[in-house]
Amino acid sequence: MAKNRKKFTLYLDESGMPEFTSITGSTRSRNFIISAITTDDLEDRNLSGYFEYLKRRHGLTMGTPFHSYDVFENTKSDCYLTPPKARSLVKSLIEFFKLTPLNFRVFYVDKEEVRSYFGINPKLRGKDYSDYDGSAINSVNYSICAANAFRWFSDKVLAKNDRGAIIAESRDRSDKSLIDAFLDCKDAGMYAQAKKMKHQRKCDKELKRMAKLMKIQLTSLKFETKSGECPGLEIADLVSYLTYLNLEGKIDAFRNKNISKLWNLIKRKMQGRKPHKITGRKCSETLSRNRVHKITNFAHKTKNIGNN
Repeated sequence: MAKNRKKFTLYLDESGMPEFTSITGSTRSRNFIISAITTDDLEDRNLSGYFEYLKRRHGLTMGTPFHSYDVFENTKSDCYLTPPKARSLVKSLIEFFKLTPLNFRVFYVDKEEVRSYFGINPKLRGKDYSDYDGSAINSVNYSICAANAFRWFSDKVLAKNDRGAIIAESRDRSDKSLIDAFLDCKDAGMYAQAKKMKHQRKCDKELKRMAKLMKIQLTSLKFETKSGECPGLEIADLVSYLTYLNLEGKIDAFRNKNISKLWNLIKRKMQGRKPHKITGRKCSETLSRNRVHKITNFAHKTKNIGNN
């Protein structure tokens, strides 16, 4: 083993729906979020044990994964905690985040802004995306956020000789978007230099450099189901959930559970001290040129749907 090499794990969890079609409708949400939590493998075992202890201490059902929505919001869940019990849990979670050396960042996009930037017709329905071979485009927000998380992990967390594994919660068909982003990020050939604008050439040169490094550093991508009881993913779920409540303007509705106090602490410990919003040109620069080309072609082909 190389001298001083360390192994890290990156835990990814999402909140909100990635599809453009989810901006409206019964499940509408404007923001899509991915939380990236990382720790070295030695510390990971300690954190997992501590988090499992907190769950037992607050009477959360043994053998049942910790999902923040079920704990704080879903009154039909066996894991739901009443306001007094939730306040007690929040107090313990505040201590947990104060004491543990977690490294984390949150990436998000405003789906309406991304759709507008790429010129995608806002009147498209799910069937329209399918009919015009655009299902992957409908969930491109997942790829944008995930790619930023992968590159942050490689460039800002891992040293040159370190190795990193990635664990994400399985979301069925959305898993393909994560796999595609993972493979694109590691493929230097996706960012070949061509006749482009100066800023684009500079961006692609940097992405190509990072792709070569990530091909060595990032060793695996693994999916866990909801029943997997993975503490790292449960912590990432909590960060995603609180970020979503904050961005959607819903966090004050849980004032009786002191959730805002926990959120303020997490925000202070977060890299950048706030969720990182990916906007405009950065969305395009995140993706391979081939993927951007497919999006612009799709937008052109479907621009008149729903206008008759």
